[in-house]
Amino acid sequence: MKAYRASILRFDDAGHAVFDEDGLLLIGPDANGRPVVRDVGSYQALAGNYPGVAVEHLPGRILAPGFVDMHVHFPQTDVIGAPAAGLLPWLEDYTFPHESRFVDPAYAAATAEFFLDELGRHGVTTALT
Repeated sequence: MKAYRASILRFDDAGHAVFDEDGLLLIGPDANGRPVVRDVGSYQALAGNYPGVAVEHLPGRILAPGFVDMHVHFPQTDVIGAPAAGLLPWLEDYTFPHESRFVDPAYAAATAEFFLDELGRHGVTTALT
């Protein structure tokens, strides 16, 4: 088992947001050996229940559930924020010409890798198109 001490944003069983300023998150294997959350709450309330478990202290950090991006277009990664007078000019001048480059599998793979790295870097664990 592994424990992380940090500020923790989480949700209780009723779906209410809870913020543990000094929290403890314990990760351990389930019956199939997959890592799962075994316990979470305030450090003061939980630390004594897990003697001998290594704790990684992350001061100044917030642990939170992964974010869900409800609308993404990975082929548009390189044209996000390109200036245009509206949606149609943006699509015609930037998006459609750029998306034509995705016929090259190597280009598509490199862009997909960058896109997924950026999602992870920003805490997004689920993305829907």
